[in-house]
Amino acid sequence: MDGPNAGAPHAGKPHADGRPVPPVRDLLDMERFRSMLLNCPDMISIHTLGGRYVYASPAAVDIIGHDPRDLVDQDAYTFFHPEDLEEIQKSHDTILDGTDTYRVRYRILHADGSWVWVETTSRTMRNAVTGAPEEIVALTRRVEPGPAGTLPAEEDSPLGRL
Repeated sequence: MDGPNAGAPHAGKPHADGRPVPPVRDLLDMERFRSMLLNCPDMISIHTLGGRYVYASPAAVDIIGHDPRDLVDQDAYTFFHPEDLEEIQKSHDTILDGTDTYRVRYRILHADGSWVWVETTSRTMRNAVTGAPEEIVALTRRVEPGPAGTLPAEEDSPLGRL
């Protein structure tokens, strides 16, 4: 047998439940992706369309002081500074209405009770068949204090290249 699974003991055999075994190369890519996700200095998060956290990467501890597991099922809006809510809502509405990628700068509540400035680039994840938005993926990093507001997504944004 040739290919990425050549010589592997499971080569050509499905899992016990009938699912195909991914090629070894795919498994290596999955491990590399997992390592990237766990070691990224920016917080990567996935949200429901309504804004609840579905997932937050370990960088949440460094950026906002929260254990990522504690963020799951929390409404992200409860962490936003009241004066920045209008701009954040504008960004949220914009990506849901069709602009797939958008950036916004705002203050978020740190676990120690202080407000920290962050910039989030968000993008909708859409159904491959219908094109309907299903979830939101966000990349958040700490930034220097400055005016809150929405910013156009830049070409060099990692989410702009997804």
